[in-house]
Amino acid sequence: MEQTGYTLFELAIVLVVLGIVVAVAIFSFYDGSSEARTASVASVAAALNAASYGNYRQSKAGSAISIDNCNDFGALLPHGGLPSGYQIISQSISVGAFVTCTVKNTLSNDSATFTGIGVT
Repeated sequence: MEQTGYTLFELAIVLVVLGIVVAVAIFSFYDGSSEARTASVASVAAALNAASYGNYRQSKAGSAISIDNCNDFGALLPHGGLPSGYQIISQSISVGAFVTCTVKNTLSNDSATFTGIGVT
């Protein structure tokens, strides 16, 4: 009596090969660069937000950097300020005011906002 069909091992090999083909196809069709640029500018905005609040706290202790424009917040970041390719949109801030500032990725035109606090 002759058996027809495939063995379990042959079916497993076919499934493994199909899985590899699908994995390669998914990554070749998916472009995550747009999401990466958006997340990158959001990270810079979050760092600027934290620096703004930290500088405000230091102003209460008498040792803060003077801030009267959104552009000034770049100096609060470590490692020399804003990363290359980023720009903060200029906007005046009065002392003690909370203002929504915008940081922009000049290469992709993605932008995000952060809270700037005016300090003398």
